[in-house]
Amino acid sequence: MWRSMLFAWEEKSVRGCCSFLHNIVLQAYVLDNWKWLLDHIKGYSVSWVYHLLTAAENPTDKGLVDNVWHKQVPLKVSLFAWCLLCNTTN
Repeated sequence: MWRSMLFAWEEKSVRGCCSFLHNIVLQAYVLDNWKWLLDHIKGYSVSWVYHLLTAAENPTDKGLVDNVWHKQVPLKVSLFAWCLLCNTTN
């Protein structure tokens, strides 16, 4: 139950989240944790991932990358643009 009516884009996000979590089974007394498979020792850091993305084998124009990850660009727009640049379909 939501405190207020959802916008159409929020309803779509909720449906996507529900379908993503549909097959997840929670178990009592089982330790749950996150693992960052790219760096087992230090774990996840935003700066490390940014470096990983911007130092890819196929270098992208630095100005273009700076525009994609500009602080005034909404995160969902940056992620979408980055997926387009990387030619990913997920």
